[in-house]
Amino acid sequence: MAQERWRKRVTMISSNATLWDRVRTLVDFSAWKGHLDPQDGFEDPTPMEALRATCEAQGWGLVDHRQTPRRGRGRARGTRKIEDIYALWYHQTGCLISSEGLSIPAHSLILRRTDTRPTTIVLLHPIRAYLYGSHHANPFAITIEVEACAAGVSGDPRTLWTPKGKTVAEHWAEASEDQIMATRIVGQYYIDEVAAQDGAVTHSGNHRNSHKSRVSDPGQEIATRCTRYHGLLPGPVIGSGRPDPTVWGGDEGIPYSWRVRGW
Repeated sequence: MAQERWRKRVTMISSNATLWDRVRTLVDFSAWKGHLDPQDGFEDPTPMEALRATCEAQGWGLVDHRQTPRRGRGRARGTRKIEDIYALWYHQTGCLISSEGLSIPAHSLILRRTDTRPTTIVLLHPIRAYLYGSHHANPFAITIEVEACAAGVSGDPRTLWTPKGKTVAEHWAEASEDQIMATRIVGQYYIDEVAAQDGAVTHSGNHRNSHKSRVSDPGQEIATRCTRYHGLLPGPVIGSGRPDPTVWGGDEGIPYSWRVRGW
């Protein structure tokens, strides 16, 4: 009973914070116009310089769209204070894309290697940009999107979201080893960047944790190999979100879904 009261209280606080940010958006257009300062750190080397050097050493692409104006679904809706940002939040795209992701509401995107491009990190928005991408985690989360069509439970086709008109075999595309490594590097970049601005990233969660409809997001491979990689606190589980299942490294006895236990 006490746990349920606490859950409702967290949901209420989150909803109020989201409402306030939406109100602030009515008078603050700097983010979606592309005029929001990226706030790169000032130490030598800066986190951005370290990220660029890593990409060069690995042969990855690095594209910076943090100052690119845009409209539509992918635009920022307001700004946040650096001290209010404390969690990395991991997503999968659920489809393969041919663009640089300007329509995706995420702070960064990890593109898979193709015949025409290497594995590529795309910085879509400054850290302080408020996005409609992570549901109840929007006020405090840095959204990291990985281009993948990943199963919720590794190897189990029942846990792969598949669009109409496609078979599981046609749609299934787990994150590559390079993408996993690049996702970890981006996570560290954000940890260092927030610290350089006198903030602190203390938690690491998944889209599943902030909305009930995202049961498989980002999938077991990303959840176990990236979300938990940096040793941060899990979650938090907020709003209608669900806790990580046991198979993702969650507490013992938590099933993946009502029909798939995952162990």
